[in-house]
Amino acid sequence: MANIFLTPHCGRNCAFCFAKEGPWSDEYQARELSLDEVECILETGDRSVCTECGFIGGEPLTYKNLSKVIRMCLDRGIRAKVFTSGSCVCPEGMDEFVGVENLSFIVNVSPPHTYEETRMKNLDAFFKTFGGACTLSYTLSPSQPDGRYLVDYILKYGLSKHIRVGIAVPMIGGGNEHVAPTKFREAALAFIDLARYAARFNISLGTDCGFVACMFTEREIGELQWLGAKLIFTCGPVMDIGPDYEVWHCFPLARIMRVKMEDNKMPIGAFKDAAQTLREHFRAGVFERCSICDFRRKGICMGGCLGHIIPSVNEGISALSG
Repeated sequence: MANIFLTPHCGRNCAFCFAKEGPWSDEYQARELSLDEVECILETGDRSVCTECGFIGGEPLTYKNLSKVIRMCLDRGIRAKVFTSGSCVCPEGMDEFVGVENLSFIVNVSPPHTYEETRMKNLDAFFKTFGGACTLSYTLSPSQPDGRYLVDYILKYGLSKHIRVGIAVPMIGGGNEHVAPTKFREAALAFIDLARYAARFNISLGTDCGFVACMFTEREIGELQWLGAKLIFTCGPVMDIGPDYEVWHCFPLARIMRVKMEDNKMPIGAFKDAAQTLREHFRAGVFERCSICDFRRKGICMGGCLGHIIPSVNEGISALSG
């Protein structure tokens, strides 16, 4: 799978967002992709047996040609996954995809009281239109410590009974709100509380970015698995592809790990090697105890996001260059 960065435009201003910081600079400007660029990327994915493609931003619903790029995917037999807030007016042509099997939405929503009236109406319309294809996503952060409101959305609109939960991680060189390792235990307790509450309604949770195994006790891990939670404490390179065919491992590392597609090839191997180099250079995880942790030794946990571990952009670049 690869994620295509369609547009930098977004009407929200989430404090934890690292996409708005991104790899952007005076030399590398954020901009919308053209349809030709998207088609070229999809052709590349086609040749490398890509079966799924994500569309990210910014806010993909602000991309006026979204329906066209979704159609490009479906016509190639590629599943399309749109990462959205759901709180914008859908662009023209999206109605034709209601009930389409190979289209899904990952919707990151905030508590209802934080929306302006117009955005709440847009979200209501979006869920009423695409509810069955929607899975909620939630980012644990200092400004969003309690996700119980997500259950109300699921029950009201008949959404997927699963919630993707990530922890707000720092972007190297950025200034986004994030959860410090000293607050991981609090984040773990919030995750457990949400898992217990959601399980009453047969709703499961899954960990996304930022989690480490030692946030939880072994008893808590057992309970979470019994509640149906899908616990992952590792990460792998899902390519983000942006303007000028620039590719990065993920937004938190985008300022130190960004290369250009060459000859229509996605540099997946190069990113895996670079990530391994970084992890070997910064051997410790987010905690001193990571070096002797059985979870890490067995490959169950990677020791946390490199965004916490790499001190600065320059040091990260130096580690990669040798």
